[in-house]
Amino acid sequence: MKYSFESNVLEKNNINWETLIDIYNDFESYKETLEEYANLISGLLRKQDKVHTVRTRIKDSEHLIAKLIRKTLGRKNEYGNEFQFTVENYRNEITDLIGVRVIHIFKEDWLSIHNFISGNWIVKESQANIREGDNQNNYTNLGVQINSRKTGYRSVHYLIEFMPTIQKIIVEVQVRTIFEEGYGEVDHQLSYPNSNVPSVLTLNLLMLNRLAGSADEMASAVKLIKNEWANMQFSLSEKEQEIEKLKSKINSLDIKQEQKDSLVEDLDKVKTNNIWSSIKMNPTLTSKDLASALKQVNMNPALTSKDLASALKQVNMNPALTLKGLASALNLEKMNPALTAVEMKDTVSGEVSKTKKKKK
Repeated sequence: MKYSFESNVLEKNNINWETLIDIYNDFESYKETLEEYANLISGLLRKQDKVHTVRTRIKDSEHLIAKLIRKTLGRKNEYGNEFQFTVENYRNEITDLIGVRVIHIFKEDWLSIHNFISGNWIVKESQANIREGDNQNNYTNLGVQINSRKTGYRSVHYLIEFMPTIQKIIVEVQVRTIFEEGYGEVDHQLSYPNSNVPSVLTLNLLMLNRLAGSADEMASAVKLIKNEWANMQFSLSEKEQEIEKLKSKINSLDIKQEQKDSLVEDLDKVKTNNIWSSIKMNPTLTSKDLASALKQVNMNPALTSKDLASALKQVNMNPALTLKGLASALNLEKMNPALTAVEMKDTVSGEVSKTKKKKK
C-alpha cells in the first residue's frame, strides 16, 4: 500500500523476498561508508566558487528495496528473464545510492560548475531536464542530453565515477538554481512517488514552476544591471578626474579670470548634462513607472534576463517598491501568454467542482 505495488508483484516478477532482506541488511551496514564518500565529494564541490550550497543524501533502505522491485521488470527486459537483483550486483545496478545536490544562485553559473565536474570526474551520463520551449543549445553544444519535461522540472543530472578506493562508486549529482531547488522540493513533496496526481494540483504546480523560472530571469537581470551600473560609475569617475585635470590646466593658463571662469563653467555643464550622472536612487518611483518600462516586454517563460535588463534601464531602481506594486507592474496574468490568471482561476474552480461531484 505504501509504495502502490500490486499485491502479487513479487510472485509476478519472480522476486525472492529473502534476497531482498539480504540486500536490505547489506545496505544498512554499507551506509556509514557511503556517508564518508559523500562527504569527500561534497567537500570538493564546495571549492568551486560558483557553488552556493551542497547537500548530500544516502538512499533510504526502504526506498532502495521499493526501487529494486520497480526496476526488476525493466532489467529482465534488458538482461533476460533470469535476472534478479542480488547482494553482489545491486551496488552497480543502482546509481543513486549516493545523491549530491549542488545549488547555485544565477542560472548562468551552471557552465562553470559543469566544467568543474567534467574536469574532476569521469562523467558516465549527463542529462538536462528542461521545460518545453527552453533554449537547448547551451546543453547540446556540450554533449549534454536533453529531457524535455512537461511538468517544467529543471535540473541538470550527472552520473559520475568516484574511486576513493579500488572500488568504483557511481554517484548522482544534481545541479540547479536556488529557485529551481525551491520548486523541486515542493513538487517532490506533493507528487513523488505517486504518479496519480489530481489535475488541479498539476495546474498549480505548473504556475509555481513558471514563477520560479521568472525569478531566475529576474535574478540574472538584477545581476546584469548591477554590473552595468558598476561599469558606468567607474567610467564616470574616470571622466570626472579628467575634467578636474582640465580645470587645473585652465587655471594655469595666461588668460583673463573671466575667461577661465567661463571655461570652467562650460566643463561643469558637460559634467551635469551627462545622461548617466543624473540617474539617482529615486524613493518616489511608483509601480506605474515600472509598468511603463516593462510594456515593451511580454512576461512569458521565454523572457531572457537581457530583455528584462534592457527594459529596467529606463527606470530608477527603488528598494522601497512594494510587492503589491511590483505584481501590478509585472501584470502577472501575462506571465503565460496562453493562459491568463482569470482562465487559471476558472480552470481550477472547474476541477474542484468535478472533484466534488465525483465524491457525491
